Amino acid sequence: MRAGKEVLASMYSIGTRTSSGEPMRHDSLTAASHDYPLQTTVTVTNPVNGRTCQISINDRGPYGKSRETGVKIDFAPGAAKCLGMRGTQYICLPADDAIELAGVPKILDGGTIDINGTKIRLQGIDAPDSDQVCVDEKGTGWTCGLAARDELIKRFGDKPWTCQVAGRDKVGRSLGSCAVGTESVADWIVRSGWALAVAGSLQAYESSEAAAREAQAGLWSGEGG
Repeated sequence: MRAGKEVLASMYSIGTRTSSGEPMRHDSLTAASHDYPLQTTVTVTNPVNGRTCQISINDRGPYGKSRETGVKIDFAPGAAKCLGMRGTQYICLPADDAIELAGVPKILDGGTIDINGTKIRLQGIDAPDSDQVCVDEKGTGWTCGLAARDELIKRFGDKPWTCQVAGRDKVGRSLGSCAVGTESVADWIVRSGWALAVAGSLQAYESSEAAAREAQAGLWSGEGG
């Protein structure tokens, strides 16, 4: 078996459309999983016969009895045929290393995006939630969470992002380090004053936070920052 993790797998063929919006094709090398972002391609190995196939995750599953019995991934018939599977069995998936996810995101707040149905929290920074209110130097409340989100949308909202994703936060969001071209999104939003560097984050984020604080930019413009 290749280095990685062994999980229980089965085959499914129900439905006409997948969670990604693609039609369900029985001959495709695709699978349903709750553990991978949609449109992720994973290398799967059948330890029984040594066959290895590149499988695209385009659906969510398993559900019902399969999930209750511990099945972690459901293969379309075409993928099961490629692997030479015989019913429900254990297969080998990659270890939990970083994967790359790309696309034009939906920006949910200053530190959270959604790409192809996967929520990603920008790692190493702390941005206000969209409903957070801050207080300016006159003691007046202002919607700093919405402001942070809107500034991120203005800067990068219509551009394709590339995110290296690994692990999850305490509420189940994927953790990612994202860039637009060669520019780090997290560093930009901290440097612009719309997020803070978390303890132990990259030194670049801490330097950017110090510069934003000195310039009284973004959240630093009022006492509530």
